[in-house]
Amino acid sequence: MLCERLRAHAASLSSKGQTGHDRSSSNSSGGSAQSGKGLSAWTADELADVAAALQAKGVQPPSVLQPFAPQRSTTISTPTATPTTSAADASAAIPTFYRPRLGQTRKASASSASSSTAASSANAKLQELARELHLAHASRQVGSRADLDKLWQQLELCSDITTTAAPAISAANATTSVKSSKEDVRISYARFTECKAWVQQHTPALSVYFTPATYLMFEADAKGCISSTALFEYISQTVVFQQIRLGFCLFDSTGAGFVTEAQLERFIAQQVPSLPQLEDLEEDFRATYVVYACRKFLFFLDPLRSGRVRIDSLLLSEIFAEFLQLQEAKLPKKQLAANWFALPTLTRIHGQFMDLDVDGNGLLSLNEFINVDSGALSDAAVERVFQTCLTFGGELDYKGFLDFKLAQLQPLHARSLHYFFRLLDLDHKGRIDAFAIRFFWRSMLQHPTMQAMPIVRPEDIVNEVFDMIKPENPGFITLQDLLKSGKGDTVVGILTDVNKFIAYENRESQPPAPADGDGDGDGGDDGGDD
Repeated sequence: MLCERLRAHAASLSSKGQTGHDRSSSNSSGGSAQSGKGLSAWTADELADVAAALQAKGVQPPSVLQPFAPQRSTTISTPTATPTTSAADASAAIPTFYRPRLGQTRKASASSASSSTAASSANAKLQELARELHLAHASRQVGSRADLDKLWQQLELCSDITTTAAPAISAANATTSVKSSKEDVRISYARFTECKAWVQQHTPALSVYFTPATYLMFEADAKGCISSTALFEYISQTVVFQQIRLGFCLFDSTGAGFVTEAQLERFIAQQVPSLPQLEDLEEDFRATYVVYACRKFLFFLDPLRSGRVRIDSLLLSEIFAEFLQLQEAKLPKKQLAANWFALPTLTRIHGQFMDLDVDGNGLLSLNEFINVDSGALSDAAVERVFQTCLTFGGELDYKGFLDFKLAQLQPLHARSLHYFFRLLDLDHKGRIDAFAIRFFWRSMLQHPTMQAMPIVRPEDIVNEVFDMIKPENPGFITLQDLLKSGKGDTVVGILTDVNKFIAYENRESQPPAPADGDGDGDGGDDGGDD
């Protein structure tokens, strides 16, 4: 009976055109007409259609039709529009066992970051190595001290004329001494070209200086000869300058053209053992000297107080020329006393700090600092130093003390005036008005030394100061006004230091101070760029 029902159902499908074959069926009796047809008479396509129809209705085909059942999806496909799937839906459709665990994700990220860090570190090391190799190659191209020694010997051999017109000049910067004599060795252009051929063969790094342009840089005599000593001095100073610049570049790890305070200290520490003027410096005191020497470079060449100095500004500054004076085996007493980097000045300045540091903690409290310069500063000036300078627990360190002394020793320098201007600018508005002048003068009047002097009214001091400076704005004085007037140091002294005020009052009766370099010498108005 099952087969009969299958035949009947297949016939009904055929009548609706779902079997895909041409079979004649005029009426409902067509199904009973085929009822006598055996199962074996059905084609495979017909049985497959029947099985598919049963599956579409949710009926499991009998075992007899199982071989004919389709192996694809049981859903009859219909032409419909393909729905769009968002990225979120597609992600949600992924089975959970395909998603990496959180720990694995972090481990993969950490591994990737570690690989990236390792690559960056390797790249940095490669760049550093390449920079060192480049600087080493450049150093060989500059020339050495041995080359300079050979050059001087050859210049003596190539000389034509000797005169007693001028003494020989020592090439101190190259640490190669030209023997002092009364003869000035001179050389003609013909011998100059012969010397060039020798230099190209024996000291090729110095051949770049033997050009017609170099020869014409020096004044020639009636016979067309120039001074060999002057030529050698020029070459030696240039070579040493380039050597020092390459030395600074080794400390400039970033290649930005700057050296930090720590890098500058390392450079000075390397130079100390080779400086004749510091041969008496004790080993235990070298670290203090390095801090002391470095402070002048930073005070004058780092106006923004960024903790770094441009290499070009440092090398071209008069401060560096002053430091190179220590390469001289002998210096005049006056020059030695005025040099900040020399041992006499170091002994004097450091001795003052040690005398002020009563408790020996390496810092100066306000009560200790008030005794600086034998107590010549007014109370207001001392308080303003501690208010405007960097302090540690309310106390001034050694570097802060050195900044104060540097500003004192070169009072007309732009950096020094800027230092004291910050003290006098009570409101931090970039100007000094009559109120500030009266404030500092009243503090000066309370100083014990001023008690025995005739009282000067605050209004008179205000008028005196404004008459000296002649500011653009009659109501206040700016830093530019102080710089333009050329009398900024006098104003600072009148308002902060009783000794300088007394000297100003008695300026007409006192003889000019001897310029013997004694006392707190300022080392000249050096200090590099403003």
